[in-house]
Amino acid sequence: MGIKSFLFSTVLVGGVGVSIAAAVEPPRNLQVLQATYRKITLAWQPEDAQVQIAGYKVFRNQEEIATVNVPYFTDEALQPGTEYSYTV
Repeated sequence: MGIKSFLFSTVLVGGVGVSIAAAVEPPRNLQVLQATYRKITLAWQPEDAQVQIAGYKVFRNQEEIATVNVPYFTDEALQPGTEYSYTV
């Protein structure tokens, strides 16, 4: 099974453009909870709450930056004036 991405939205906050995407069996309601020019908090819901999730891999600009066991993530390594794309 290959990875497919689904573009949900692009948000411009403090000069930082953020695209949000989800992978196969995408989390539902992927959203930006909070964003500044230095950090962003993303949150989502699993596609199927009946399935136990071992973890979520978070990618920034197609590079894996974290694996989390909760349905949210805060990236605190943003640079002003830089565009970022996230995939979960």
